[in-house]
Amino acid sequence: MLIGESGTNPSRLVERVVVAGPVERRTDAEDRRHLQLGLTPEGRRLAAAAAEIEELLYTSMDAACEGLDTDGPERDMAPAGT
Repeated sequence: MLIGESGTNPSRLVERVVVAGPVERRTDAEDRRHLQLGLTPEGRRLAAAAAEIEELLYTSMDAACEGLDTDGPERDMAPAGT
């Protein structure tokens, strides 16, 4: 998945992550107009680390919300005193 950022395009973003090392780019053997992108060993390591952090984040959020009515009406989200 590519996450676009303001002021750039997907080609530049791909180039940046290829140069940084976590992604490799290959030309398709059957059609040179197509590129294949894949994770390098470093990219797989980074993806696994990101997944662990994401899991920790969700676990922490669940713990912080324990006992709260997180499915309640939006009024529960209003600032105090309103």
